[in-house]
Amino acid sequence: MKNILNDFIRQHSQELYKEGKHLDSSMEFGKQTFDLYASLKKVDIVDAHIDKNGHFRAYIVDTYDFNKGEFLIIEMARNLQEQGYLMPYYVIVILDIVL
Repeated sequence: MKNILNDFIRQHSQELYKEGKHLDSSMEFGKQTFDLYASLKKVDIVDAHIDKNGHFRAYIVDTYDFNKGEFLIIEMARNLQEQGYLMPYYVIVILDIVL
């Protein structure tokens, strides 16, 4: 996760360091971070910014909702979700990283 977030900060550094600028974007955690791959995959990055103390602050928001077009077990879970047996929910991670 650390390398992916460092890459995100590096790629968006001009926007993040602008005072008063808050960035909304998205990213994907890949198989190289298997510890998060099963729980966080395609996520939204909300309110990302560098504050006056040099901290990177943002929210990672992921909807646990079984996307269409995934592999078989996800399709099975999606069918259960569409029938009302499983309810989608959100995972929100608050980031406060000292740079």
